[in-house]
Amino acid sequence: MTDSSFPLVCDLDGTLSRADTTQELLVLFLKANPFFGWFRVLMWLRSGKAGMKQNLYAAVGDRLVIENLPYVRALIDSNLFRQAEHRVLVSGAAQPVVDAVAREIGGFTCAVGTNGERNLTSGAKAAYLAKRYPGGFDYIGNSSDDLAVWAGARRAFAVNAPSKVQAAAQRRGIALDILVPRAAQMSALLRGMRLHQWIKNLLIFVVPALNIAHLTPALMLDLVLLFVAFGLIASATYLFNDLLDIQEDRKHHSKYARPFAAATLDIVSGVLAIAGFFLTGIALALLADPLSAGMLLIYAAFSLVYSFKLKRVVILDAMTLAVLFCWRVLVGNAALEADVNVWFMTAVATFFLSLAFGKRCIELERKGAQAVIADRAAQAHPDNLHGRGYRVRDLPVVLGLGLITGMAAPLVLLIYVYLSGSSIVNHTQSALSLAGLLTYWIARFWILVNRGHVHDDPIVFALKDRTSFAVLVMIGVILVLEQVK
Repeated sequence: MTDSSFPLVCDLDGTLSRADTTQELLVLFLKANPFFGWFRVLMWLRSGKAGMKQNLYAAVGDRLVIENLPYVRALIDSNLFRQAEHRVLVSGAAQPVVDAVAREIGGFTCAVGTNGERNLTSGAKAAYLAKRYPGGFDYIGNSSDDLAVWAGARRAFAVNAPSKVQAAAQRRGIALDILVPRAAQMSALLRGMRLHQWIKNLLIFVVPALNIAHLTPALMLDLVLLFVAFGLIASATYLFNDLLDIQEDRKHHSKYARPFAAATLDIVSGVLAIAGFFLTGIALALLADPLSAGMLLIYAAFSLVYSFKLKRVVILDAMTLAVLFCWRVLVGNAALEADVNVWFMTAVATFFLSLAFGKRCIELERKGAQAVIADRAAQAHPDNLHGRGYRVRDLPVVLGLGLITGMAAPLVLLIYVYLSGSSIVNHTQSALSLAGLLTYWIARFWILVNRGHVHDDPIVFALKDRTSFAVLVMIGVILVLEQVK
């Protein structure tokens, strides 16, 4: 190991914490100023990166939750770190951020960051450390900016260093001691894409499945392309929403593990992935059907509005989720060029509105349970689910709204069959069976929610639940038989 009498200098962004605090401040600023924020950032950059970092912190630094940063515990708990007599935190992050982190972790004899005049990265950091510690120092870093510092250090240690950085260090003759290997970015990206949520996009096949006689091989290919396109655009919106919610997600019991919140996926790579998924999705949709591609653009725009504003508005957030579900059905309808039946879409809307309220109930129940454990801390913080407008006391109302909208779905389904001249279901027994199965599933779902037995997103619950799968199969069999008869 290293001689503990030599100063052990540690970088912050990407090293002591997996997160890049400057990038997170930029995200927070652009989230608060989505239209003209970029112009202000560019104006700040004219005076240099140091000035930009100082201005970012002044604007939104109070929103960066220092205690929730994803610190690298493997480094902090290591013998190297704990046994060092002189631990020093030197970072290109803004000085107030470095000071706050030093207080949070503790044990640093010195903490130095970027001020308004000096951007303490790369060569500037190397020169500063060489002047301050002429007798030598050991350095822990992670990025290409640290190559110049490693070159002047007595011992060079790496945490979360990409393979290309390790290769560059080797070419320069720097012997890197890897303390903590870098997490695989691809696996983190795949988790962020939420591929299991692509199951929701099967809704584009609903109308075509109810009109099997009109299907052709060309139309099926278009639908498959639209399914993939919808999935890519949905994944882009999931990642974008996670990017905006980094600070809120770190306070959540499970969302803290999401790639952006845990910083297992860096922000730059994530932004590039978002752009790539979105553009690829639109290109595939244009190949399939220009009208559907336009509808996908509307979906993406509506999702952005939801991410920025609507998800924080009580009731309207659930209504928006229901609309986004219905939009998937409408995309498949547009590809088939079929007429939209208002009663059919109303049944779909009420069903998914019920599930949206169910999702909020699950979160409110968990919040209430945490409040009891924390000695009724909810009384001190009566609001919010993090990033939402709901309070724990809203639970009975939300549960009631979910039950009402859920039980409305089978009723509207019967109206669709009997009063709108449906050509899909022509037999009374089939209509009543469909309504009965739907009623059973919704009632059972809400009983399980009320008992606290549904711990996941309702869609995830339905995928894992055997009874739900059996109900879905029976509904599918009835609809196929109706079309065959």
